[in-house]
Amino acid sequence: MSGLDAYLGELTHRTSAVLGESLVALYLHGSAAMDAFVPSRSDVDLLCITRRSLSPSQKRGLAEALSEASLPCPGVGLEMAVVTVAEAGTPSDPPTFELHIATQEGRVVDGAGRARNPDLVAELAMTRARGVVLVGPTPADVIAPVDRAALLHAMADDLRWAVEAERASYAILNGCRCLRFVREGTLSSKTEGGEWAIQAGFGDTNLIAAALDRQRGADRLLDPASAAAFAEEVREELLRAAAKASG
Repeated sequence: MSGLDAYLGELTHRTSAVLGESLVALYLHGSAAMDAFVPSRSDVDLLCITRRSLSPSQKRGLAEALSEASLPCPGVGLEMAVVTVAEAGTPSDPPTFELHIATQEGRVVDGAGRARNPDLVAELAMTRARGVVLVGPTPADVIAPVDRAALLHAMADDLRWAVEAERASYAILNGCRCLRFVREGTLSSKTEGGEWAIQAGFGDTNLIAAALDRQRGADRLLDPASAAAFAEEVREELLRAAAKASG
């Protein structure tokens, strides 16, 4: 059993113990669900769906049980969102969330009283399409289809964040997978998106290849200006497609 498998097994056990019968489903998504997990580069991304809102004690219990100190992550950190089954059933509107845990940053965010989270639109869509079941039914039985225009807007917002945060590798590879979705309707990992863009001849293949090398663990320097220019070009195409999808 790999370190990731053991981690997921223990995390599933602890999540079930804290949430009990309120736990509807637990899904692995992101790179670890799409054969693109690199411990030095990848988060472990999880989506937890509950029957009802969590109590304060459940939120504290989950945050403590899954903290880095209590359960060290085999990747760069755990990213886990908790939403109710009602929110998962209407994912085209930015969902509210119960809890967000990001162990790399030591951050736990209680969703009570907070604004809706547009990042969850894409997260729910990716989980529905490519998520791996740890607990519960298949993702499509719990998560409703996401409206194309809503998903395109969410992708555009994420690319804007990547440019503003100067996350060059993320901007390039996320731009590639967004471009693939616009043109083919396929939801893919960042690695799959980069490989697709090179094969299709989209963008600067040398820049994309360097981003792929970095994603796979190599110490490669990327030009932030080139990454930003590519991401902005893709973002404009996303917004045009969103306007068309909105009719």
